[in-house]
Amino acid sequence: MDSNLYNENLLIHGGLAVKEKLPAVIPTEEFESLQQTLIISETAFNYILQKEENSPRYVKIFPVQSTSMACSVRKLDAVNALIVIPLGVIARIRVLARLLLKYWNASYNIGILNSPLDNIPENSWVIPEKLKPLLGSYLPGEEKKFWQDINELDKSIGLPEAYDNDVSELLHLALVHLASHEFAHFWQKHFELLKLGLTPKQLKKYDLTQLKIEKGVELHADNVAGQLSMDILLTQVMISYPSNDYDAYSRGFLRLSYITTLIFSLYDPRRKYLLAYDRNLYTHPLVRRHLIFQASDDRLKERGPELHNHWQANELHGWTKCMQALNDLNLDCLKGDFGPVDLSKNIFPIHINPGGSVSFNFIGDMVNDSNIIKVNFIKLLADKL
Repeated sequence: MDSNLYNENLLIHGGLAVKEKLPAVIPTEEFESLQQTLIISETAFNYILQKEENSPRYVKIFPVQSTSMACSVRKLDAVNALIVIPLGVIARIRVLARLLLKYWNASYNIGILNSPLDNIPENSWVIPEKLKPLLGSYLPGEEKKFWQDINELDKSIGLPEAYDNDVSELLHLALVHLASHEFAHFWQKHFELLKLGLTPKQLKKYDLTQLKIEKGVELHADNVAGQLSMDILLTQVMISYPSNDYDAYSRGFLRLSYITTLIFSLYDPRRKYLLAYDRNLYTHPLVRRHLIFQASDDRLKERGPELHNHWQANELHGWTKCMQALNDLNLDCLKGDFGPVDLSKNIFPIHINPGGSVSFNFIGDMVNDSNIIKVNFIKLLADKL
């Protein structure tokens, strides 16, 4: 593969991220550890690709200087693909993890209920000033401002050093999940399917439409990411703790549940209305998170009841702790800790938590509908490719 082609594509995303030019919010030691995470992921992905019956394909993963909050995959030719992980993603996840872990030992449990069925216009939601680098957007040319703002937010958190290892482990799991989602698009040949230009008549056989195809692409990638994230976690625990240390598995499961919930809290912070996703190629984050853990749960069932029981208990614990921390963050926004409060606006910034755990009462039908789209999409993919 021509290295110039990689370099050209990396330049589109601000160029390769290197430790000599890191923003202050990402410590050098953390970055070096995350580079190893990307190498582990890349090795696992290429091992999967080498087992294909046809000519093998290859994928490379690089961190890039971009401030974007979206990872992406680009197919370079028939056999090679490039996955880019922006520093903007790493910084946002790291800072939000540090911010939420501050609430880990909170002694109170106060819930904010805001119906996820209330159709509140996007322009009626306000992101608190100090949370803009996490949940807001910046104009082209404001990259320096973004890095200044997120660094200031990070410095204000004051998380005890005892949590440093937890932050590193959460970041590791986050990057594995995000890279796995992008890898799924290449591995499962989503690009090739979309290029077929299937007609409405052809799609009707599978109870699909063009919009459902687009949703299916993302739901399928989520499903694969849930399984691969679990596979890589299990492999790493087995290597580090060959004596079948269930405490180590439990810590891994708790962290995986926590960080996946956290990741989805970053998406579309102003689109809190559940049904607003009906016309969007993505599915609501609450639904996506639920489906991902169905995929992970299916993976654990194959490993026997004892490990599966540890997963179920810690998956629930991780979800609960992260949701409560998000709720506590919303409360602190109400108090004005992250900027002036305009009570005429909806200032709860974390939209995955519009009704706390009560939100699950609203998404049952959405989960079922999304599952059907995913299953039908997988059937289409198998038939056409």
